[in-house]
Amino acid sequence: AAHEMLLTVTGKFLVKEISVELPPGQLMGEFGFLTPDNRRTATIECIEDGHVLTIAYEKLLEIYFQNPQFGYYFLVLTSQRLLENISRLEGIVARNQIAQQQAAVYRVRRVLDLYLCLPFSHLVLRITVRRPGWASRPAGMRDRGS
Repeated sequence: AAHEMLLTVTGKFLVKEISVELPPGQLMGEFGFLTPDNRRTATIECIEDGHVLTIAYEKLLEIYFQNPQFGYYFLVLTSQRLLENISRLEGIVARNQIAQQQAAVYRVRRVLDLYLCLPFSHLVLRITVRRPGWASRPAGMRDRGS
């Protein structure tokens, strides 16, 4: 369980699951404050030496209720992060759908290529040319006008 929120002062940090870099001045661990059982939702990796400030969730809760401006800022921050995550996920879903469609087209093309690469002796082509006004007739019947 998470117990504190962090503020990057120097250095760079990476949110591993979504490959997002956090430069100095960014909060980390705000979702852990809001989730049931203070569960972390992502892993942060330090990718450039840096310093962070920490605040315990108990103290954060006090400030949240004592300072309405901070409480509002915190709500805006977490809402913004959630919307960014939704947008990022929608992009991933769209890219996956395009990749699936491209894969399906590729599979169809491969099947067609296989059939088209067969020797012509294996193919039976049936071409039928029909004139306007043509009607299907039982076998053996001829067109009287010809």
